[in-house]
Amino acid sequence: MTAPTRTSTLNPPDLAPDGEPCSGCGLPLGADQRYCLECGQRRGALPGFISAAGAPPPRASAPPKPWYAEIPRQTGLAAAALLLLALGLGVLIGSLGDDSAPAGRPVAAARPQVITVQTGGGAAPVAQFTSDWPSGTDGYTVQLQTLPKAGSDPAAVTAAKQAATGNGATDAGALDSDEFGSLDSGNYVIYAGVFTTRKQAAKALKRLKGKFPDATVVKVSSGAASSSELFSGKKKKSATVDRSALKDLQNSKGGDYNKKSAKLPDTTKLPGKAPPKDNKKPGGGSDQGAIEIK
Repeated sequence: MTAPTRTSTLNPPDLAPDGEPCSGCGLPLGADQRYCLECGQRRGALPGFISAAGAPPPRASAPPKPWYAEIPRQTGLAAAALLLLALGLGVLIGSLGDDSAPAGRPVAAARPQVITVQTGGGAAPVAQFTSDWPSGTDGYTVQLQTLPKAGSDPAAVTAAKQAATGNGATDAGALDSDEFGSLDSGNYVIYAGVFTTRKQAAKALKRLKGKFPDATVVKVSSGAASSSELFSGKKKKSATVDRSALKDLQNSKGGDYNKKSAKLPDTTKLPGKAPPKDNKKPGGGSDQGAIEIK
């Protein structure tokens, strides 16, 4: 025969008053709570609780608190803020310092790097001089000014033409003297007017002489200078002369010869080609005759 069973409800005993603070962190504990759910601290021997051995369980000692637990919250925040501020000042001072700079002198700012990006098809083309004299035309003009080609660029020639126009030479132009045998070489010539005869050019010179004291009438031609042009006006540094001019000088006598000789240019060039070079061996000698210009 089976013994009758008895059912009863086992309620856990209350270990301490409800709300008692934890000895480790101070969190309120429940009446039947043996361990703190926050810090894990075990509750010590309590009134009314007897262990199986018949004696109350020993009360566990609280673990030592860390050093920073004794620091108030406000003091800890202030210390952290001061530490961050000190680190920031250290970084700033380190970036401004320069051991190579003398004491007491400000450190010069680094020169900014300039990067030039070249676009297009490379360097800009150099301006070229363009003559204003009509192509294939021989004539006369009033020479107002000359600019040495060695030290003058097209911009300087343009500026000289504009200055001449502003000074009253309404038909001013420029030409390259190397293109014309009748002019001294190596110059840009600033001129006024293109005339068929010397008389027309001389008439224009009278109107311009007041504002251009050094102005003169010149012939603009690709050919050589004739005798009338060679021995009149100012002395030229160099000129290409024709044979008639040299023959005219040869036929002159006395004071007329001296005057014409004084007006000869320092360098004269004869038209035509030079004779071929004689590469033959020298002979036994030959009679020398006078050179006659025909």
